[in-house]
Amino acid sequence: MPEPDLTADTAHECLGVSPDAPPEEVKLAAAHAKSQFNPDNYTEAEKRAARDRFYLVHAAEDALLADGEFPPERTAPTATETLTVTAAREQISPGESVTVSVMLDNTPADEGMVRAGGVTAEIGNGRATLTPAPTGAATKSTDRATPETATEVTLTATVGGATATTTVTVVPELVVEPAETTVAAGEQLSVRVTDGAEEPVDGRVETPDGRTTLTDGEAQVTLTETGEQTLTAVAGDQTGTAQVTVTPPSGAIGLEFAQTTVRTGEPLRIAVRWQSDGRLVSHATVESADGRSWTATDGRVRIRPTEPGQLQLTASREVAGTVTTTATRTVEVVPSSVELAVSAPETVDTDEQFGVTIRESTGEPAAAVRVAARRDGDAVTETVTDDRGEATLSVARPGTYTLRASDNRPHTEVVPGTRELTVVADRSTLAVEVVDPPTTTSPRCRVVVRDEWGRRVPDATVSIADETATTDDRGRAAITVDGTSRTLTVTHPAERWVGTTTTLSGVEI
Repeated sequence: MPEPDLTADTAHECLGVSPDAPPEEVKLAAAHAKSQFNPDNYTEAEKRAARDRFYLVHAAEDALLADGEFPPERTAPTATETLTVTAAREQISPGESVTVSVMLDNTPADEGMVRAGGVTAEIGNGRATLTPAPTGAATKSTDRATPETATEVTLTATVGGATATTTVTVVPELVVEPAETTVAAGEQLSVRVTDGAEEPVDGRVETPDGRTTLTDGEAQVTLTETGEQTLTAVAGDQTGTAQVTVTPPSGAIGLEFAQTTVRTGEPLRIAVRWQSDGRLVSHATVESADGRSWTATDGRVRIRPTEPGQLQLTASREVAGTVTTTATRTVEVVPSSVELAVSAPETVDTDEQFGVTIRESTGEPAAAVRVAARRDGDAVTETVTDDRGEATLSVARPGTYTLRASDNRPHTEVVPGTRELTVVADRSTLAVEVVDPPTTTSPRCRVVVRDEWGRRVPDATVSIADETATTDDRGRAAITVDGTSRTLTVTHPAERWVGTTTTLSGVEI
């Protein structure tokens, strides 16, 4: 069965039959085409197009069998049919085309015209594309982040006797004006951006190196890649471009230090500049002799040297991976300095526990610092401070001592802290208490030695006649009484203790 050709100019070509085909063949071809384009076989959105094809097949059959008209005269949409037109974009640039969709009762219109001012375009398969010429009034915004001027254009679609309209806004492109059309890589370039009314705009300028904010229509950009580069300005939905030629940088660069001598751990501020005019060299690299490197994005960078001595730094500038210019300079790095301060009592008693606090010149606690009590150049006793910079000491012998705090730190000069300390003897008379007196059956006598405040005294010597004993850590001693003497004598080798004697009374041996 031949296939119908709905684009044909004659009825027999429409049904796919020869001009001399008999009526039976025409009827058979028409029946086949009608079944193919029956609207009942299509969705609601497709019924309109199917009805048009079905109507065209019917007209071709009528023209061949009953001398009807072909192609048939089309009628205008009825009052119940709705024509709608929609633009693919709400905003376009001058000279830019826009595509519109034209629907008749939700079915793509296949005839008619779309007009915008003096420009027209035919509708085909529900679409038309045209480049509108601005005819409406310009509008102005007070917000610099939005387009300053725009023109509204009306698009009118006509299908038969029905019309429908929509609008698009023609937004002029931004005017991007670089101060120079040729600039050396790494140099700053001033850019001015205005709208169609020559008013400055707020937004941004985009380059291969990143984005820069537009303020009052002005921006400073730096291009690092050589060749033709595009500057793109963006303000709201409005854009504009300009081309700039970037050449390799010329001339020498120099290194500037904020100070010629720096302590370890302190910041060293560095600037990299073009020697010709003093401008900062963006995206420069600063390297040390030991291989460390830093990037001076805007021509400035801060580093913290850690090793004392001569620090040699080299600045370089690369374009497209090739080093174009370098500069070398040396800075003196000296050890950082910290002074220690000692806080302690001026006078303490012998064997008295006393506290010591060590702080740095910054006021911070000095942790893990060695603290010693020194006499005649020798350390008599020493300890180490805790995390709070505190420690506890005691001195056994009276006299004048020097408390000295010291520390060893890599690459840091630590100035020791000192303070004089006087230690006085705290003399106390010993007392002996008989806790287990001797008897006729047991001549052993047990005693406890205490000081004036009742504290037990170790290392005291207890004697009676020819017998002696030494008190233990709890001040206790045991001694044998032979009956020839009843007098107990207690002494101590330390100067702070004063000896004593006592008589054993009421004891029978």
